Amino acid sequence: MEFAFDEKHRVWLRCIEPESQHVLKAESRIVWPGASNLCRLLLLEPQLLRGKSVLELGAGPGLAGLFALTLGARRLFLTDYDLDGSLRVLHDNVARNQCNTPGSPPIATVHHLAWGDVANVEQLLLAEPEARQVEVLLASDVVYYESGISALLTTVSAFLSRLPNSIFVLANMRIRYRVTR
Repeated sequence: MEFAFDEKHRVWLRCIEPESQHVLKAESRIVWPGASNLCRLLLLEPQLLRGKSVLELGAGPGLAGLFALTLGARRLFLTDYDLDGSLRVLHDNVARNQCNTPGSPPIATVHHLAWGDVANVEQLLLAEPEARQVEVLLASDVVYYESGISALLTTVSAFLSRLPNSIFVLANMRIRYRVTR
C-alpha cells in the first residue's frame, strides 16, 4: 500500500487495513490514524528530523520512521515487540522502500524492544553503537491499553536519560481499551 503525503514524500508498506484487526489479530501490521497524523505534523516541521538519527517505538509496519527518512533523517532504528511477525514485516518494508544499499552501512535497521524492560534498552544501545546518537524518538498510536502507558514511559525515560539531547514525539489518537475492575 502506498502512503503519499505530497509528490516527494511517499512510503510503501506491507500492512493490513484496520478493519481486519480482529479477524487477523495483527494490530502491529496496521497503520493506525496516529501514524498518518504524525507524518502530516512532521511534514510541517521537517527540521525536527533533517540530518538526525531517529528511533521509532512500537513501529508496527514502520510508517512514521520510514517517512522520517523521506524528510531527511540520516539514520533510522525501527523497534517493536515481535508479537505477530511484526519484525518480519518491518524488514520487508525497509527493503520495499530501498532504505539500505548493498555494500554500504545500513540507514535503517529493525530491532526487538520490550517496553518496560530497561535492560532491553541497554542491550539495544550496546548492540547498536549508532543508536547512542539518536536525537528523536517517535511513537504513534502505541498505547492500546491503559496499562501499557507505564511500560511505554519507563522505556522512553530509559532512552531519554541515556540520550540527553533527544526529544520524544508521540501521536496517540485515543486509548482503545480500558480495563475496569
